[in-house]
Amino acid sequence: SIPKKQRIEFVNSLPSLRELHVILGGRDDIAEVENATVEELEVVRVRGFARFPDLARFPELKSLKIEDQLRLEEIQVPPVGSKLEHLSLHNCKKLSLLHGLENLDHLKELRVSRTALDYDRLLDDLLPGSLDVVALYTGSEKRNRALRLRLDALGFREHGSP
Repeated sequence: SIPKKQRIEFVNSLPSLRELHVILGGRDDIAEVENATVEELEVVRVRGFARFPDLARFPELKSLKIEDQLRLEEIQVPPVGSKLEHLSLHNCKKLSLLHGLENLDHLKELRVSRTALDYDRLLDDLLPGSLDVVALYTGSEKRNRALRLRLDALGFREHGSP
């Protein structure tokens, strides 16, 4: 919850940082952040957040959660080398482009709800073979049921193991 005008690049010099949670406050992006040790990144309810940096800035990232980012339109996944295992995107109503999802060789879990992504196209494109859990939710129960039937037929579980 740091003010928009205050830069947050100080986290780049934290050699033991494993989790970074950017919650509330306001800023257009976190482009100044690049940290080789962050494994978990969460961006939640950051007012004005419209651009997500290339995931290559976080080479050890295993879990990414982006929630309630109403201006975010796209996310770019690096072409190779990502260790991302869990990707969760919720209530990002303008998010319509997710580039490079097929390159996430370690991705085990994908959860997406209330975005502008074309879920049918997402499922028609190449999904990583490592995926086990896929949950896609819209604002319609009927559509959710249809998506779940298709996901089940493709062999994806809705929930991970406890």
